Amino acid sequence: MSPQPGNPLTPAHLQQLNNALDQIKLAKVQIDLAKRAGIDVSTLEATNNDNETKLRQIKQVYFPGQ
Repeated sequence: MSPQPGNPLTPAHLQQLNNALDQIKLAKVQIDLAKRAGIDVSTLEATNNDNETKLRQIKQVYFPGQ
């Protein structure tokens, strides 16, 4: 897996992005549990969703198809 020419990010950064996206999946499970328990986590959910969008965009730009 070779970085794109001019890409300042390394394969280690790709691993960090993937780890962060995995953590977002785990957070979604906890958010769903909290919602079922009647806890207002709407702000946390919005932040989690926003972070997921941004991380996916970074990954798509710097590591397309990976």
